[in-house]
Amino acid sequence: LVKSRYRKCAGAELTSRNILGYTCGPLIPGLVMDSVGTLLKWDLAGSKEDRDWQLCLGLGYVLAFNFSIVWVLNKAVGAALVSFKESQEAALQKLQAALQTENIELLEEAVNEARGLDMHTTRDGEAVIGMANEAVGSFHSSGRAWAEGARAFTASREDLKISMMTLEHRCFRCRFARGSRGLHG
Repeated sequence: LVKSRYRKCAGAELTSRNILGYTCGPLIPGLVMDSVGTLLKWDLAGSKEDRDWQLCLGLGYVLAFNFSIVWVLNKAVGAALVSFKESQEAALQKLQAALQTENIELLEEAVNEARGLDMHTTRDGEAVIGMANEAVGSFHSSGRAWAEGARAFTASREDLKISMMTLEHRCFRCRFARGSRGLHG
């Protein structure tokens, strides 16, 4: 849950729990007890045994409902974690895109969003936020030269492979040129 929304969500949860709990807590089990009693034609006015069964049914309904809440909460927590991880991944991609486009406003916005999602607590997020913070600081101190070293961190795997092969080819040509000068010199 994003920290800026936490208070609103907590307040909404508490309000709905109080309203539903205090009003529906006794109402719904009572409706179930009356409906089943009517369906099974229990004599609730005269038979103590039928009244006891009705109370047992109401208690059973309340207990079954409470146990089902564990399953619902487990599903809700799982869905929230998946959504949170997706939000973190989207923030990470937004940071990388901001570094690639060399847009300082977009980068500052992406850093703030990533901090709000606690990206600094993840392995990849900590490194990218660190680099983005360094780039923002470099921009504020030196202007446009802030993005000169960012290409290695923001390039795709294919671009890095092509760049590496180009550099290896240049190294080979330099060695060959140096070696051929040594033979003739």
